[in-house]
Amino acid sequence: MSALRDKGGSHDKTWGPDEDGVVTFKVLGDEGVTYPRPLTGAMLQADGKLIVTSTVERTDDLILMFVMARLTVKGELDPLFGDCGLITGQFAPGFHAGGGKLASSRDGRIYMAGWTISSQTQRQHVAILCVDQQGERIEDFGVDGQVIVDQPTDNYYPQDPCFIQALPDGNLIVGTNYEVGVGRVKTAVLFKYDAKGNPVNSFGTLGRVEIKMADRTQPTSLNDCCILDNGRILVAGSARLPRMPQTYGLLAMLNENGSPNLLFGDSQTPSMLLITRRFTDVHFNAVKERAPNRFLAAGFIDHSKPHRHSGILFGFDDGGQFDPEFNNGDFLEDNLRPDSFDSWESLYVDRNSTIMVAGGIDGGYIAAYRLDGTLDPDFGNGIGYIEEPNAGQSAPFLLIPCPPDKILYCLNGIGIFGNLGHLYRYHR
Repeated sequence: MSALRDKGGSHDKTWGPDEDGVVTFKVLGDEGVTYPRPLTGAMLQADGKLIVTSTVERTDDLILMFVMARLTVKGELDPLFGDCGLITGQFAPGFHAGGGKLASSRDGRIYMAGWTISSQTQRQHVAILCVDQQGERIEDFGVDGQVIVDQPTDNYYPQDPCFIQALPDGNLIVGTNYEVGVGRVKTAVLFKYDAKGNPVNSFGTLGRVEIKMADRTQPTSLNDCCILDNGRILVAGSARLPRMPQTYGLLAMLNENGSPNLLFGDSQTPSMLLITRRFTDVHFNAVKERAPNRFLAAGFIDHSKPHRHSGILFGFDDGGQFDPEFNNGDFLEDNLRPDSFDSWESLYVDRNSTIMVAGGIDGGYIAAYRLDGTLDPDFGNGIGYIEEPNAGQSAPFLLIPCPPDKILYCLNGIGIFGNLGHLYRYHR
């Protein structure tokens, strides 16, 4: 029974408060906050502890607050962090705020990219929080450990941040999507800040880069980012072209200073790859480097039919050419079940070059693919994937490797009062 239980894809029965391999955000406490308690971010630290974030509503005044929690290696609240394992708060007192994505610097700083309603503009802004390993704000970052990102003009309307990355030199990259101008055209935007919370003015325009098509009336959006060893920035998302009915999967490469890298992409769209398949909508949700100068993008293709989204994987090199080592140099489209909704939201490549992907629209899934594009039968009881049927239908779906042989799947499950953060830990 022990050998069966420890097969790849089975729950880790040593983890979580009930030792069942599951943690829900009920652990965030019942005093003073209401449901729902959605997952908004998760990050594994080098010491094996897990940081998670959420957005909750305060019961006394119905103000939204961000929550950051740290779990021990056993999946329990860490009393050495914040107030019994938790930090709650706002960026502007008395105004709504929300939790978001996480990053950690080499010196141990913990960053969260969330959002706030500004006390000055009364509108939503991207906001960055910086705390130490005890959960205390680092005062020399911005003002009192936080930065509220200024809007370039009054015609910018931000969505929640997509990612935050801490760079080896101590700088930060933050990605989000704005609706811009009178027509509110969706626009992918990157910001760069230094370790003091100041914009890096050498990056784009005063620390800001917009990723736009030649026709600036066409929308772009981003979902994920990969930082290369040479400082280049690879982003993944989607875009549209004039007079074309479909959405394209977007991959774009920028230099360290935010300028387009013209060695990537094709002659029609320098520094960009626009991917479609049989003139259907393609969206990229995640991108990772699997080997030096070899990358994988994951997402979905929408066939515009009921119950017919397919998960996709695309392998390419640092010039934007197909990677011949993955799936024989071809685009991989797969449905785990007939007539299902599949969408890959997160991925990583493990020590055996197995590609682990996770996501879901109709339930939550984790699958293991080999480089040849076939499912790995050593995972998921011989079929190459597992399902968590109680998963909700809202992002994020985060897949995090836990060395040496565990996997964390972080998502929003279906709760009585709405989305509730769920963490599942499996054997690999």
